[in-house]
Amino acid sequence: MDPAKVFWTYGSKVAPGTTILFLAGCVPLDADGNLVGKGDMRAQVAQCLENIKAVLATEGATLKDVVNRRIFVTDMEAYLKAMDGWAADAYPDFWDRNPTDQSTSPGTLLEISRLAGRDFMVEIEVFAAIDEK
Repeated sequence: MDPAKVFWTYGSKVAPGTTILFLAGCVPLDADGNLVGKGDMRAQVAQCLENIKAVLATEGATLKDVVNRRIFVTDMEAYLKAMDGWAADAYPDFWDRNPTDQSTSPGTLLEISRLAGRDFMVEIEVFAAIDEK
């Protein structure tokens, strides 16, 4: 895609011979199943991303291998406020500072009325492409 014509990244191309890993929505639970960051969007996003990193690592992948993401939030304003000035620094392989450079994967951000856990504020689903070479 031509960055001069498209502001956000809208597509990813995956090379033949690449394994695609589909992760279900990751929620802000720790390894013991406890909610992390009740009422704290930034803490919940961070926990979701740590969970995603852990699952990707089991297949030899990292956040750099993510080719698509879907982020579900229960409060868009809280999410945007939490991400401002933090996300690209904390997780540069997942969020780039300049979305016009087309270097990060495409994604969808949705505000929904509720997630499965009553206190969940965010759920993140990703697809990753793992080069088998």
